[in-house]
Amino acid sequence: MSYTRYVVGQIVPVVSFSVKYPNGNINNSCLHPLPWEDTNLSINIRQFECTEHHKVSWNYDPDDKKDYDGFIFKDEKGSTVHNQYPSAHYGQLDDSQDWVFDLIMKDDQDKIADILSFVDLFHFLSNLLHDLNQLEKNTKKSENIVTVNNFRDLKTAYHKKKEKHHVDTLRKLYDDVVAKYEEQFHKKICTKPSVMEFIDPEKSPVVVEGFWDVYSE
Repeated sequence: MSYTRYVVGQIVPVVSFSVKYPNGNINNSCLHPLPWEDTNLSINIRQFECTEHHKVSWNYDPDDKKDYDGFIFKDEKGSTVHNQYPSAHYGQLDDSQDWVFDLIMKDDQDKIADILSFVDLFHFLSNLLHDLNQLEKNTKKSENIVTVNNFRDLKTAYHKKKEKHHVDTLRKLYDDVVAKYEEQFHKKICTKPSVMEFIDPEKSPVVVEGFWDVYSE
């Protein structure tokens, strides 16, 4: 049985953020806020149900080969949500669109009035934990730097303060999203180390250092 990231009937929690940028602009469908710069106005968590699975082509494929997976979801009101559908979007080393959902908002004339984007909540939290792990490592390294002059002292102190602030604000963002989800859906967010499994049955699974799978129960 081949792997697909979602299956028909699956309920997927998703998240987006309403943020105010430093220039004053507001984005009500932000997927990757920078909490040390952006003002978080609200956390928007929904659940979408997978209703259809299609084979789709890469959006730049001239041969239109149906080599990729696209999905259609429905929200709680029956509105249509697309995930890599009707075509798939990939960069050379970028599969981030695999985890993005576009909620199609229609007007009274049944025409598209707006598209609101969301990101897979578990995938978002998993990436956030990885970022936190890397930042915390860097912060600990910077604490052990031996400075050689006043300029270096000042520069090191600045970066230590900056990295510590990034860690603190990212940790708060993680905690806020978890608290919002648990309160809204009465489920508990859990984590476990990510494990890489091989096709070859003789190879044992390997724990991937610095990465965690996020799920709820």
